[in-house]
Amino acid sequence: MELNRRSFLGAGAVAAVTGLGSSGKVQAACPCADSATVNGLGDLPAKPLRGEKMHFAGRDPRLPGFAEANFKLPFKVMFIGAHPDDPDFQGGAIAHKIKRAGGQAVFVSCCDGGRGHQWMSSKELAARRYKETQASAKVLGLDKYIVLGYPDCGLEPNLELRARLTRLIRQEAPNLLITHRTSDYHADHRACGIAVRDATYLFGVPLYCPDTPVPERLPFVMYGGDNFREPAPFRADLMVSDDDVLDVLLRAWACHESQEFEWLPPEHGFEVKDIPTDPEGRIAFIRDKMMPGRPKANGKRHRAELDAAWGGKGPRYAEVFELCDYARPPAPSEVAYLRSLGFKWVGKEPVVVKPGTNPKHGV
Repeated sequence: MELNRRSFLGAGAVAAVTGLGSSGKVQAACPCADSATVNGLGDLPAKPLRGEKMHFAGRDPRLPGFAEANFKLPFKVMFIGAHPDDPDFQGGAIAHKIKRAGGQAVFVSCCDGGRGHQWMSSKELAARRYKETQASAKVLGLDKYIVLGYPDCGLEPNLELRARLTRLIRQEAPNLLITHRTSDYHADHRACGIAVRDATYLFGVPLYCPDTPVPERLPFVMYGGDNFREPAPFRADLMVSDDDVLDVLLRAWACHESQEFEWLPPEHGFEVKDIPTDPEGRIAFIRDKMMPGRPKANGKRHRAELDAAWGGKGPRYAEVFELCDYARPPAPSEVAYLRSLGFKWVGKEPVVVKPGTNPKHGV
């Protein structure tokens, strides 16, 4: 029997909209779909399936100027990295300084870190690296160091990861969210950056992941510094000196023993057997041998900008961050707060957005 084309398209359209399966019930089309089932379009309720829980407690935080009008302390920073040391290496100073000033700081590793080693099993390594994150968190003074546990070297920027990060970000409700740029040597880094970037607009969509309400504080997003030039070189919009907290950073990095003293040294040309075993010697090894690829390299790459921002001789070691265009802009009060901590905001000055305009969409 020949199927009527109009009937076929009509049925297809209904199935596409409702997610109807052969049973006639809605099937979840993505990890964030509501689990409730209905029998057809006519049975859809007129209000959100999960009721008032999905709505904002007060005004919609997506309103232009909302972040500025509702800015209040404590300021919260959150760094979502791919591995159980990435946040420490790119954002240890900014997190420690914000926490020291009375703010809040949360680090997240998407992967379990169970691949980066020469002789340990993945299971043993993942357990060891989790302990390393918790030790580093104590040194930096973090509120949390969360390890999501995805397989190392297997992170994908899929719908499941996007949903999980959206829920986590809503739960933590940071002012500032930091992640990797989407151009990076490591596939896990790229996947992490893509997943966060793809979630930036969805933070404020209440029917996406409706089981986790949208908070009244949505973050502005920045990328941690790197030296990759494809598709575009890194741009420093915010700069933080590491010089005055270098001892803290070195001790935090030394907590990641499996990486600093075993896995990574050969990439820098050092034999593992030649690495010091005493605590002071290990700190010196990180400072003198392992630093060139991290804050010290930022100091060299951005020397002119650092000197100009500090009005003379800028810091030798620095963390640098680039503003992501996909999320909301920082509020002027947030930038003023970061400056009050000695950070140098050298990017485009934020403005209080007037009602009726949306610079993100070019309106």
